[in-house]
Amino acid sequence: MNRFLHHFLVAIMLLLVVQPVTAQDEPRIQLRAGGGFAVYGTRSTLTYSFSNGVRFTSTEEDAAATLHLPIEVRYAFNKRFNAGLDLKFGSYLYEPDSAEGKSNGFAVIGLTAEYSLIAREQFRWYVSIGLNTARLQLRETNTLTQVISEADYGGGGYRLATGTLVFFTSRLGLNVHLGLDSHNFKLDAFRIDGQAQNLNGFTGTLETGGLDGGIGLVVRL
Repeated sequence: MNRFLHHFLVAIMLLLVVQPVTAQDEPRIQLRAGGGFAVYGTRSTLTYSFSNGVRFTSTEEDAAATLHLPIEVRYAFNKRFNAGLDLKFGSYLYEPDSAEGKSNGFAVIGLTAEYSLIAREQFRWYVSIGLNTARLQLRETNTLTQVISEADYGGGGYRLATGTLVFFTSRLGLNVHLGLDSHNFKLDAFRIDGQAQNLNGFTGTLETGGLDGGIGLVVRL
């Protein structure tokens, strides 16, 4: 993911360099970035299958919130329809009384199609649908033994959203959006003090779904 982000930023820099030379009368590319939040309901399921066929399953339901950095690129095929790439980096928040020794981080990459219900020069009201894949890493240090456990999750998801673009100038504007966001994660790896653990017979899933929103700037090229 870090290598992809590096190539992505290089591509954006090249677009900014060549844009004055190749500029069109009608801007085709939008770059969006800002700050975001989400509130989710979560369901965590752990299942262990014994060799004799007996299965033990534990399920826990909870709520969670995140803060994240959304980065979006859009290409306009016409005045109303555009599509592009979404990136999101952030972390889940812990309750203060249970945060000691815990940390996490996630990264999301996806494709989104967007349609403008209102498509004026200085104002756009849009709806969008997107599909994505995400990675989540949970890390916890036992405060007594200092043993570090790490869990890696991965999985797909989707997002339905609506938002508005308000342009202050022909190039610069404000983007505000709110949507329904869902992810289905599967446990891929578990480590204790850096040593990978055998997951044969053991499965873990994490389902999240809720509201996702954000506010930021948009630049038309």
